[in-house]
Amino acid sequence: MTGVQAEAARSTLVADTISVEYEGRGRSAARLAARDVSLTVRRGEVLGLVGESGSGKSTTAAAIVGLVPYRGAVELDGERVVRRTLDQRRAFARRVQIVFQDPYPSMNPARTIGDAVAEPLRSAVGLKGAALDARVAAALEEVGLDRSAADRFPGQFSGGQRQRIAIARATAVDPDYIVCDEAVSALDLSVQAQVLNLLLRLQQDRDLGVLFISHDLGVVAHLSDRVAVMRSGQIVEEGPVDRVWTQPQHDYTRALLSSAPATRDAAPDGGSAHHDAPPAGLDLSALEPEVREHVLAEPVLPATLTTDETRTELRVHIDRNFERFGLPGPAMQSVDDHDVAIAGGVVRMRSYRSAGTGPDAPAHLLLHGGGWSSGSIDELVADATARHRAATGCVVFALDYRLAPEHRFPHAVDDVVAGLRHIRDRCAELGIDRRRISVGGVSAGANLAAAAVLAAPDVPLCGLVLEVPALDLTGESARRAAAEIGLPVEAAHQLQSAIDTYLDDPSDASTPLVSPLLAPDLSGFPPTEVVTAELDPLRLEGERFAARLADAGVAVRHTRFAGALHGSMLLTKTWPTARRWHDQVLAAISDLHSGIHPEGGHSD
Repeated sequence: MTGVQAEAARSTLVADTISVEYEGRGRSAARLAARDVSLTVRRGEVLGLVGESGSGKSTTAAAIVGLVPYRGAVELDGERVVRRTLDQRRAFARRVQIVFQDPYPSMNPARTIGDAVAEPLRSAVGLKGAALDARVAAALEEVGLDRSAADRFPGQFSGGQRQRIAIARATAVDPDYIVCDEAVSALDLSVQAQVLNLLLRLQQDRDLGVLFISHDLGVVAHLSDRVAVMRSGQIVEEGPVDRVWTQPQHDYTRALLSSAPATRDAAPDGGSAHHDAPPAGLDLSALEPEVREHVLAEPVLPATLTTDETRTELRVHIDRNFERFGLPGPAMQSVDDHDVAIAGGVVRMRSYRSAGTGPDAPAHLLLHGGGWSSGSIDELVADATARHRAATGCVVFALDYRLAPEHRFPHAVDDVVAGLRHIRDRCAELGIDRRRISVGGVSAGANLAAAAVLAAPDVPLCGLVLEVPALDLTGESARRAAAEIGLPVEAAHQLQSAIDTYLDDPSDASTPLVSPLLAPDLSGFPPTEVVTAELDPLRLEGERFAARLADAGVAVRHTRFAGALHGSMLLTKTWPTARRWHDQVLAAISDLHSGIHPEGGHSD
């Protein structure tokens, strides 16, 4: 090794043929999320890592910092990293830190910000007492926060301030390298610009080596010295950012660059050209071209996409988003399957009881979406959502209702009614408080939840939660909303196709158990939470239903999330909205089970 090579080896963070495989869930096969990935980050430079969501960028970052098992090697300054003992892990953390997209899940809401910043200083550096307090104060001031912030709690700060705190925590130990995993993509543009400038200043002042992961090509172009392009778990191109941007060698790099307007001209100054389109909150360029095409053409029921490749990409993307939320949720005390008796057989229902949930707990029956013709309690989204809902301290029941076209209306409604009665009649056996049973669903599942309220007045319910509900299967509301939003006509056609699959007789579309919005009397409904999405062709159905409930004297709250699609879990830029969405639903379920009724009104 020459002297130059030796010096280079002494000042690098290297991932050497890293591979990471995730185990399959249910019927899904295991997948190789990163495959023989090799990267080198040098002191004093920024290496950008770009690619569509699900390409393996965050998995690679997690492997480098030791958060997931991997094959291959990580080298630091020419020596292989070993993290078998606590001392070895602390020594590595002293040199390499990570900043996540959403720092909030890594902060204990019951501990102060000072404690959060002090934690790595205690464990990795060994500081204590006055020296520790002084270093915490200095770290906060360096990122533009007053030292008094140390005495406040995470919930008292905005998203941009929490990201500054995360950067303070990472830089407090004076590391040599920082891994930034989508560290600014959850922030508003003006706040994003401030945090980017902060990162750039710290990188230059401290001669940091930075691995900067993002799907935002404009930001990567502005910050990076070199860039690596990742697709399907592999690096397909790497080089100086100017060369890759102006003379891309790989077809995928060319496609990625052509899908994103104005990249190299973007600058973190509070405004950037790369956010001109599409509509607010959406960044379709981060999706695989095939997936993007399907999402644009069929925004109503993306779960019904049929090609294996597309469905795989969607699952990978959804999996990534749930991981970034800190999902699938709390530790489980038990996950049990139950047989629910129906005419001529049984349907399966699964219960999720989180650790710490005691006897006489409230219950929530959760119904998955899928256009009445797809979905299962075994699928990732249904399973992860149920676990997430269990964080409220209730027992969540997920029902595998029968699907069309083999089982058309009213089979699914009958199954939901049977599920509710099963819970009601076995409260003692299931450890459930009979007075605190609620039901909720997403899309077609919300339709079935509302229909079950009408069909089973004998089951007393304390609440109803409807997310992007399909409540008018005549199709009139969806066609009108699609026209207002400017979505392709295929959106209405997609919904009509699902309706035709669900109904034997088209005239049934106007009956209340199919279209609860058209029910003549809604006064018997329990307190209800309605969540709609601004860019959803079903938006008007939820809005009108909430208004009708209010007119009937039912306690109801309607929230419309700006910039969100039906199925917002699919799109990268909507994941912060989806996180707020899920958190609101959690709060709503908790309130309903506590007897706190939603206040009437509408919010965005």
